Amino acid sequence: QGNSAAGLSDLQIENKLRKYMTGGKAEEAAQAAQAATDPTLCCRIKEGENVNVDVTAPGATLALGLMFLKTNSASVAARLEVPNTNFLLQYVRPDLVLLRVLSRSLVLWDSIAPTSEWVESQMPQ
Repeated sequence: QGNSAAGLSDLQIENKLRKYMTGGKAEEAAQAAQAATDPTLCCRIKEGENVNVDVTAPGATLALGLMFLKTNSASVAARLEVPNTNFLLQYVRPDLVLLRVLSRSLVLWDSIAPTSEWVESQMPQ
């Protein structure tokens, strides 16, 4: 159902999942919670101020795909696109590329075709 589900639109889950997919600075509330704890403890989800995408990206990618399952949402599909240049593709792990293609296909369910042309169209250029 995506953001149209009752009570989910104001939580901005889509934006949070995108941050866990691509990385960046952790949210201020999470930083405040981390500052309140012992700074010498190991944290798997965050590395300093940044999100550790090696841990969070697989789950966030699949969660976003399943959250918008069969909605044919172009905006969500655009967020799940595989990088289209060789330079950008070097910064995404191969397993995460596979998960992005899978999740994007879950969102754009109606566009899946049982043809070799469709499979080849999913390959990064």
